[in-house]
Amino acid sequence: MVKEVLSTYFGRIARPVDYMRESKALKANAAEEQSIPMLQEGVKNFPNDHVLWFTLGKSLFFLNRLQESEKAIKRSLDLNPYDQRTRTFYNRILTKTGQQHHRR
Repeated sequence: MVKEVLSTYFGRIARPVDYMRESKALKANAAEEQSIPMLQEGVKNFPNDHVLWFTLGKSLFFLNRLQESEKAIKRSLDLNPYDQRTRTFYNRILTKTGQQHHRR
């Protein structure tokens, strides 16, 4: 269903920002869990978009899906190792899971 909805967004091919907007709308309607498949589809279609990976990781974190969150945030850091917001969030995951902070 996600693919059907976003394969064309207002008559054009979906962009990474379209996935994030739709995800944000779902979250605003207390449908955080439903935003995950939307974001997973986004990273599948745009695997090199670090912001999509960050958004997926953050959403998973707030659903307490910490291992999946860490994986997505690491992928975001691999794509953009200088993003301070992502680094900070990665440290937050490490703190919550009791892991040591280290520089990536």
